[in-house]
Amino acid sequence: MSFSVGSLTSLSSIKPKARIHVIGVCGVAMAQISVQLASMGYLVSGSDKEFFEPMSSLLKASSVSCHLGYKAEHLNNEIDLVVIGNSVTADNPEVLATEKLGLAYTIFPKLLCEILISGKHSIVVSGTHGKTTSSGMLSYALENLDIKPSFFVGGRVSQLSTSLKVAGGTVSVVEGDEYDSCFFAKFPKFHFYQPNTLIITSIEFDHADIYSSLEAIKIEFVKLMNDMPKGSTIIACSDDAGVCDVLARIKREDCSFITYGENSAANSKMVFEKNQAGRLAASFVSAAGDQYSLSLSIPGRYNLKNAVACILALESAGVPITANLLNCFTQFKGVDRRQQVWVESPITLIEDFAHHPSAVMATLRGMRECMPGRRLIAIFEPRSNTSRKKIFQADYVAAFQQADLVVMKEVEARALDKTEDLFDVQIVCREISQKGVPAKSFKEVEQIVAWFVENAKENDVVVVMSNGAFGGLIGKLDQQVRGLA
Repeated sequence: MSFSVGSLTSLSSIKPKARIHVIGVCGVAMAQISVQLASMGYLVSGSDKEFFEPMSSLLKASSVSCHLGYKAEHLNNEIDLVVIGNSVTADNPEVLATEKLGLAYTIFPKLLCEILISGKHSIVVSGTHGKTTSSGMLSYALENLDIKPSFFVGGRVSQLSTSLKVAGGTVSVVEGDEYDSCFFAKFPKFHFYQPNTLIITSIEFDHADIYSSLEAIKIEFVKLMNDMPKGSTIIACSDDAGVCDVLARIKREDCSFITYGENSAANSKMVFEKNQAGRLAASFVSAAGDQYSLSLSIPGRYNLKNAVACILALESAGVPITANLLNCFTQFKGVDRRQQVWVESPITLIEDFAHHPSAVMATLRGMRECMPGRRLIAIFEPRSNTSRKKIFQADYVAAFQQADLVVMKEVEARALDKTEDLFDVQIVCREISQKGVPAKSFKEVEQIVAWFVENAKENDVVVVMSNGAFGGLIGKLDQQVRGLA
């Protein structure tokens, strides 16, 4: 037996109350799909190398039986289906046991399509940036309008009771990840999601561990668009060079194309201004040719652009643009770790997931726009597989010019790293400083905390950016700020 996409087993072929085992059960997506399977009556077990919040509590509150560590004995011939997570390697002992026992298997994106997308109008949010916030906005709006959407959001939205929901409505919303599906399916998850409406926010080079170049990523987006069914709608940001390049390669006449953005060529041209409340607002034109204005409670032009893309997507799915719909977007409070405010006084402390240089620049610009005149401190951990490499060093130097002070944690080497390929934090900090923004690097989180205690001042805006836990830094700074109150 060898693993292949062609050998994936459909859930529909598995008997009711079957036994399902999930390898890598504590991932954000895997934990939620496991709980969903359990709620559907399946007997679900799972294993992972570690269990962490918030997924560990979600699993504990469910009927999913969890094992710490990967062991072959967690599987036997009574298992009807194995779900293999995308972080799991081919030499995982449970993967080897699946092969040895000849057990049926599947992967998350195929399961998600079967459970949540199939038979519905599929709205898929794709692109390098903004997927989680955009899919959160869409899901929140549809929930508020009582359209009963099914959805999967790759983050926690406080205004939603769950990040994965299967409901009786005719619309599904899924975050379309361009990361690979698993060790034997080295192509994006979004190829499983069959979009009827596709949003493309941006296309830049990312995921350097699986893509050799920006061109390799563009090829996957071209394939995604060419595989969409007739009558589909593609909603794309024409301000983004990567998106424009990909759109130019698509010659289909049986799909609708709607572009949005600030440039004059956009079908839905956006004009930004401050509204009466002092918030950034944008006017835009719908596909039907009507003019609307929109403001959000979350900062940044990029969030307004993403919101307009979402509204155009809903319009394409048959949801009329009404005052109630626009108000849903205005009321949306965001996704955890996306411009999430921990403390507002005496220092404003914000956590953000930004790790790509474009996202770093957009986040810091957004803070400038909504909190002008205040000292902006950026604290950054290069942790993702791309940000840890040298490829974007010059881009980070430019991105951090948006701040007044910069603090970076030095890269932690991993077993497979080549030292010469790693992001040199000291060099980047020196170059940022040479351009007029003081920047310092530290090896340890505790050193950053000590620097913060000595240097942070009342009325500062401090943005902590990482796609990981950052050694618990945000919680430690939170304690320090609250101690000053």
